[in-house]
Amino acid sequence: MDRKIDIAPFGEQDRLGKHQLKTRTSTYVNISPKLSKGVGHYPNLSYEPLAPAKEQDQLNDGSIKLQNGSYVPMSNLRTVYGDVQEDCFIATAVYGDPNALEVRVLRGFRDNNLNRNPLGRAVTRLYYSGIGKRAANIIGHIPGAVPVIKQGLDALVQRYSPQTK
Repeated sequence: MDRKIDIAPFGEQDRLGKHQLKTRTSTYVNISPKLSKGVGHYPNLSYEPLAPAKEQDQLNDGSIKLQNGSYVPMSNLRTVYGDVQEDCFIATAVYGDPNALEVRVLRGFRDNNLNRNPLGRAVTRLYYSGIGKRAANIIGHIPGAVPVIKQGLDALVQRYSPQTK
């Protein structure tokens, strides 16, 4: 399923060398042909898949290559759409699989609830600033914490799961 991802301005892009685009919520998506773009103030004007990461040869110059061979100034790139997955570190540590149904439901909670208001976006930015990854690493070293955290996450999953509505 394609999701809309708002891209941070070019000046904030700090992982282009790793072929990742920073989002406005300070998460990252990998540059791949699975991503398409909306340009400038007309995001619905046209969609063109991005070229694969290995073909991106002008990222440091501020241009991103499209699959059709043309380039778009990253200052015009506002939105990408695609089947993208951003890490859910704690949920993955608890459920053991980044593609587990529960993890997918929690991603939906983040995208459809948290990221729709300023406080939620701030929480998401804090989580992806490194706190989430560090917490997941700690959870991996304290097995007794997993059942306790799982209870709280299960409650969120149950509440926000499309299957329970």
